[in-house]
Amino acid sequence: MEEPLALMRLGQPVDEGRALPHVVQGIAVRAAVPPVAAPPAAASMTTGLLANSFAAGSITGIRIRVHPLLPATTLLYSLGYVLTYGTVGFALGLLVFGPLLWSTVLFHELWHCWAAKRLGIRVDEILLWPLGGLAFIGQSPTPCADISVAAAGPASHLPQALLWIGLLAAANGGSLADLAVDPRSNFGGAVCYLTLLLNASMALFNLCLPCYPLDGGRILADALLARGLSPTRAAGVLVRISALVALGLLAYAAFLLVEQAGTGQASVPAHALVLCALVAWMGAQTYSLHALQRDGRAHMHPLFASAAGAAPRADEAPAMIRADAAVTQRI
Repeated sequence: MEEPLALMRLGQPVDEGRALPHVVQGIAVRAAVPPVAAPPAAASMTTGLLANSFAAGSITGIRIRVHPLLPATTLLYSLGYVLTYGTVGFALGLLVFGPLLWSTVLFHELWHCWAAKRLGIRVDEILLWPLGGLAFIGQSPTPCADISVAAAGPASHLPQALLWIGLLAAANGGSLADLAVDPRSNFGGAVCYLTLLLNASMALFNLCLPCYPLDGGRILADALLARGLSPTRAAGVLVRISALVALGLLAYAAFLLVEQAGTGQASVPAHALVLCALVAWMGAQTYSLHALQRDGRAHMHPLFASAAGAAPRADEAPAMIRADAAVTQRI
């Protein structure tokens, strides 16, 4: 980081009005907030990501950090494509799942940050890591304001999708009737088509799955709070739905593995492996929320800080992290 972060002792409740150090995934972040507990499992995971990341500049005053294992996802997908398309497939994987994927993720996180800034909320930094992006921003003053910040990230994929539709049409001679996705015959068309699918899948995955800590899960929690549910009841609903979504995703990952094994061809199950890693990470975050809800302390989770009447000042440091997953489609 550009400046060292003083990390709190994770798992300890925080006194009201006390200035907090940086926290993680919905777990307090250098801000004066109401009592907040830092779930240790989620905290240790994300603080570890931060501690091992390096600074990569800034955009509109927002620091960008990169985890050194970021290329792991790029390499995994590239190996999958080289077995199907040869060296051209490897080049396709390196391009689409390298700079194009991570610029897409960065743009998604920046829209979260810019939406927060418009509401006068402090924005600190963005972390790019192998499974997506984390935006460290301040606590929204109300559930409705938090919905607008959460929805901003998925909305960023609309202009990107329109751009790639135009480029895809240009690569196909001005037509979208015949989508040439084989990179050996139309490399440019394959790049545009795959990046278009990447944007669509990221938008749908993050927005439409009501699973914590994805944008859809945050929007569900905010909607429940806005309708008058207590943090305890809202957390219970969110945890149960998140568990069902996680099980569904695991079943889909198993289906992908079985389907790929049934082809009898040598392949790298990149999609299934990445999906399993995502589910494991999402499960850890959800369990941290469940632990507080089970102990009757759901109101101490920063996800519900707005319900406790914590109206952050513009000079407060971030108290929340927006977590977004980078998911892809196959061609």
